[in-house]
Amino acid sequence: MDILELSKYKNIDLRSEHEFRKSTIPGSINLPILRDPEFESIGKEYKAKGQKAALELGLQIVSGDVKNRRISKWNEHIKSNNGCFIFCYRG
Repeated sequence: MDILELSKYKNIDLRSEHEFRKSTIPGSINLPILRDPEFESIGKEYKAKGQKAALELGLQIVSGDVKNRRISKWNEHIKSNNGCFIFCYRG
């Protein structure tokens, strides 16, 4: 599937707000896993203590009610936008 085909759908871009503002698939919406301040905190943790510490912080930040609310928003969007994709840079 090429970019023109992908842009026919209202896809979900999971990247942080500042990454979304840089570029995205046309027509996509931003429902990030990590908000900008969270993204920055994890980046600092990675630089200071490494990948394992950054992953642990990410799991701590996006847990419980925060995790449930974000997943709920994704599910609502998917249900009302048949054929959409979820994407991010890393996976």
